[in-house]
Amino acid sequence: QSVITKFKGQLFKLMNKLEDTTPHFIRCIKPNSNQLPGLYEENQVLQQLRCCGVLEIVRISRSGYPTRLTHQELSLRYGFLLLDTRLSQDPLSLSNAIMKKYN
Repeated sequence: QSVITKFKGQLFKLMNKLEDTTPHFIRCIKPNSNQLPGLYEENQVLQQLRCCGVLEIVRISRSGYPTRLTHQELSLRYGFLLLDTRLSQDPLSLSNAIMKKYN
């Protein structure tokens, strides 16, 4: 195998791996302008959260989904809506079945 062939194969594997991933973004917030540990400047943090859009995202999220349930909670609360044969399934499968049945 030549170097180019090996590189091409590795690049192909990397591209497949990247296509299967979901990107996540982390926003770093500076707690104070002097970068000192244990010091928290409320106005500076609030301004950064506002500029990054975090406060707006929280507001939208709360208005659209005021109550969030885990799959376990959803399946325990609404599992009775399904046939008894599905009660042996895991919480994720039950939650998906409930959502599909009742849209």
